Order: sequence, then structure tokens, then C-alpha cells
Amino acid sequence: MHPDLVNLWKKIGYHEIYSDVNDLVMQGALLILFPPTPPINRIIPDVNSVVSCLRQLLDLGFQLTEIVMEEAFRLFEHRLNEIGDLLLSSFQEICRESKSTIVRSCLIQTMKPERNHRKFDLLEFLINRVDQPEVARKVH
Repeated sequence: MHPDLVNLWKKIGYHEIYSDVNDLVMQGALLILFPPTPPINRIIPDVNSVVSCLRQLLDLGFQLTEIVMEEAFRLFEHRLNEIGDLLLSSFQEICRESKSTIVRSCLIQTMKPERNHRKFDLLEFLINRVDQPEVARKVH
């Protein structure tokens, strides 16, 4: 999202811009970084590129919330083997929390009853990256 547009909305009194579109803006940035159908010659961005892109949005006032992170993993569930650890490392760099802490918060979001998963790729990905995965598997 362009900074001038955000500033314009704030100037005219639309201060809810962040809460109204936060999740969509963050997902949009990740989709630009990791398009659903990447071009053949596309190079996967590294952690620094992902962090840089997301920090631009954070500097504007958007937030990388637990829900945003869980939804990002769900959005790319079919590509977790390819980019899952890259996303996790990027989130860790931004949040300054351990990977296990981030994974636990995403697991809590993922296991909510309203989240209806047809596949279990996301749950397996998260469980395999949390401290004491055997305990998490019992809950799963």
C-alpha cells in the first residue's frame, strides 16, 4: 500500500484504515512476494527481502499479528515445503520472538473450531516446528 494513500486517508479522518484492511494488506504483500503461479524464472525472495517488504508496511502502522501469520501459513499451505521455513524465519526476525513461540501462537489460531481444514499440511508443518512436537501431536 502506498504511503501517500495511507496518509491521505488519515488526513481526511479515516483512522480505522489499519484495523479495516490490515490483514488484507499484509496478505497482499506476501502474495506479491510469493505469487500463486510464480513465473518460471522467478527467484524466491530471501528472509531480508521479506522482512524489508513487511517492515515498510509496519512503518506505516500495519501490524504483523498472530492471525496474519497463521493466515499466511494457511494461504501458502500447498507451498509450505518450499517457503514455510522462510516465512517463519521472516516472522521471527520481525517479531523478535522464538520460532517456537510464533509456531505455538499460530497453532492456537489454527486449531480454533471455526478453522475448518480439509488438509492437515499446515498442522503438521507447525507441529514439526514447535518445541516438544510430541506434546502438540497429542493435542492435535
